[in-house]
Amino acid sequence: MASKPETKAVKKILEMLENSFPGFYFKTHGGLYQRIGLPDIMGVHRGRLIGIEVKCPGKEDTLTKNQEKTLRLIRLYGGVGFMSTSPEDTKSKLRKEMKSWPIPKKSSRF
Repeated sequence: MASKPETKAVKKILEMLENSFPGFYFKTHGGLYQRIGLPDIMGVHRGRLIGIEVKCPGKEDTLTKNQEKTLRLIRLYGGVGFMSTSPEDTKSKLRKEMKSWPIPKKSSRF
């Protein structure tokens, strides 16, 4: 990731996800063998793939074509993919998205 404010936002979003939407999440790090355009945060919550591209406030319109395409593909195949600027923005978008999800059977975390 290029900027420190974005790095801080990713960390705060990951903390919020773990507390509010328990699941499996990780920060992706671009590299030679990674697919171009993968979102900054990938994860699974209640059986759904989640991809979140993090941008600093005011830079929302800086998604690359590859990032847009990847988020579109995630949504096309049943996942949740979006751009976010903060934990609050992420929480709002996930809650809106989850309104249409079926409620799974309760299971223990481990």
